[in-house]
Amino acid sequence: VLARQLGLRTAEMHRALAEHGEGDPAFAPEPVSRDDIVLWRNALDAAAEAMLEQLERARPTLPAAARELADRVIDVRQTLFRAIRTLIPAEVAAAKTRCHGDFHLGQVLAVQNDFYIIDFEGEPLRSIEERRRKTSPLRDVAGMIRSFDYAATTAVRQLGETRPAAIPRMTELADAWRQRAVDGFRAAYRKAMGGCPAYPVNKLHARALIDWFTLEKAVYEVSYELANRPGWVAIPLNGILRILAKVTGSPHGEAY
Repeated sequence: VLARQLGLRTAEMHRALAEHGEGDPAFAPEPVSRDDIVLWRNALDAAAEAMLEQLERARPTLPAAARELADRVIDVRQTLFRAIRTLIPAEVAAAKTRCHGDFHLGQVLAVQNDFYIIDFEGEPLRSIEERRRKTSPLRDVAGMIRSFDYAATTAVRQLGETRPAAIPRMTELADAWRQRAVDGFRAAYRKAMGGCPAYPVNKLHARALIDWFTLEKAVYEVSYELANRPGWVAIPLNGILRILAKVTGSPHGEAY
C-alpha cells in the first residue's frame, strides 16, 4: 500500500513539472529527440566501460561474495553493452522535463501513511547546469526502484548481524518484499501518469526506458560504491545482473 502511495505522489510531482511549466523556459517541457537518446546511450556506454575497469582493478580486494558477482558482471560485459545500445528505443514519443534528479527513499518523509518529497537540489556531485538539464522523469522512477533494492538488502544485513542463521530466509522474504514494492510503485505511477506528456505514449517504450534507466543507475552505483563503500558493491552488482536477466530471459543475463 505504501509503495503504491509513493508511486502516486511521484506521478503527481512529475505531472506538475510537465503540465505547469509553459510560462518559464527553464521548466517548459521539450520533446525527447533522437539526439537526446544518442547522448544518453553514449554517456552510459562510457560510464559502463569506466565501471568495468574499476571493477577489474578492485576485484582482488573485494569480499568473496562480491568478487564472485564482479566476475559474473565482467563475464557478461558484451551482453551489458548490447543492452545499453538496444534496450533504449531509437525514438520516444514523450516530453523531457525538469525532475527531482536524486530520487530515493532518503528523499521522502513518511507521514501518516503518505509522503512528502524533499531535497530538490539534484545530485550534489553534479554541476548546476547538469542538475537543471531536462530529461525523462523515468530517471526518478529508476532511482526509487534501485532504492527499494538497497532498503531490502540493508535490512537483511542489519538483522543478519544478530541472527546469521536466518539470513537465507530473510533474504528470500526481502526479495519478495522488494518485488512487491517495485510492482506496486510502478503500477500506481503508470496509472497516475496516464495522458501526461512526459510519459511515453508507447507502453512498451515506457517499460524499456524504466529498465534502461535502472541499468544506468546501477552502473553509476557500482562506481560510487567502489570509490566510497566497497563493502556495499554487491548490491548494485546484483542489480545489474537482475536487469540483464530480465531483458535477456536468461538467469544470468548471458544471452542477448
